[in-house]
Amino acid sequence: MSVLDRLRLRLRRVKIRLRLRRARRADAAIEELLQEIGRDPARAMEALRKRFPHADNT
Repeated sequence: MSVLDRLRLRLRRVKIRLRLRRARRADAAIEELLQEIGRDPARAMEALRKRFPHADNT
């Protein structure tokens, strides 16, 4: 196995690890949002509108 092959493998593993970390963070953020909607739906929707103003189609 050449040095280049080993570097490619390492890069692939790092990318996968980063993707997993991002996915876990997104899951946590979604879970937090769902809990916030359960507590105070109006405030949660207002926060969503501020965060994604272009997505407001109501």
